Amino acid sequence: MILSSDGIVQEKFFNYVFDSISISNFSIKNDDGPVMQIPGETYLFQTHSAFGHSMMDIYGQFKILQLKYKNIKPFFYEAQSGYFNQNKVTIDQMYFLGYENSEVFNISVGNYSFEKVIMFFDMNLTFPQEFYSSNGATRSLQYFPFCTCFAGGGNGHLPCGQSEYFKYNYLAIDILKENFKEFYNDKKEGNIFVSRERFNNFRKSQIEFYSNKEVLSEKDKGDFLFAKWRYCEKEDIIQKKFKDNGWTIIYPEDYSLIEQIKIFSSAKNIAGTSGTWIFHSFWGSKETNMFEISAIPNHRYHYKEFADYAGINHSYINVVDLSEEETLSLIQQNIDKITEKEN
Repeated sequence: MILSSDGIVQEKFFNYVFDSISISNFSIKNDDGPVMQIPGETYLFQTHSAFGHSMMDIYGQFKILQLKYKNIKPFFYEAQSGYFNQNKVTIDQMYFLGYENSEVFNISVGNYSFEKVIMFFDMNLTFPQEFYSSNGATRSLQYFPFCTCFAGGGNGHLPCGQSEYFKYNYLAIDILKENFKEFYNDKKEGNIFVSRERFNNFRKSQIEFYSNKEVLSEKDKGDFLFAKWRYCEKEDIIQKKFKDNGWTIIYPEDYSLIEQIKIFSSAKNIAGTSGTWIFHSFWGSKETNMFEISAIPNHRYHYKEFADYAGINHSYINVVDLSEEETLSLIQQNIDKITEKEN
């Protein structure tokens, strides 16, 4: 893949500290075949991100850009064949944007020429930072600059929510809440545990695979490191504890975006190990209780800040350094507290 452009311009976005990035005559060349011409202002809409990033960093980014760039249009893409995989959340997003029948392009095939591409950041850097830097960008195009407190702090970053860039997230939350409010259920009842079982099992299989592979490519090393970072050894016992207490186990990936909003906006109590499922706090109210369990070392994101801004009740425990027995005991104590409040 060969990338080229006539240069990048950074433009202040209204009165916010952060800026937008405009790339003029951006071209993607994979072969010597014909070139698809895309006129006007375009947002590169990634279709294969997980739920939370898809909502905040893809859909939310486009909706915020529309506040200033009234004629900007989405270009739906996957980085390689099979990435999109009929993502249920993205399909609903496309429908609400009025593009339900749009094609999703595999940009690793064919050639594309965009008159102008506009974005705040390139989620997961579909295109390398070197391309942006060499074309005039003076900051990283990864989404981290819009937080500066990646994984909840450390390494000299400001604490969560204190960066001026962080206001992007609050703006995105406001827009998301407004966009989907028609699907909220004001009546709150029932207890939900959000399962990450399938994702966890996938990470475990990756760890086993790469541990037994003799030679690792740079991509392999990155995938291996990420799998170890996101794998939770205690996921199964934590889920079983909630199931034994009568909580309903929900696998969000089984549902469309709208179905998820209806399910989570209806729940009184929602629990799970740390993850972007907590973005479902956006659909709750002051009657919604969200119980976050941190069970993975070095993983602390913006979940509390997002939940507090959304106006729901967020509670948090850290079981990383606890034994299995201590973990289950502490969780049971918290479940009992929730039950007592209900009675």
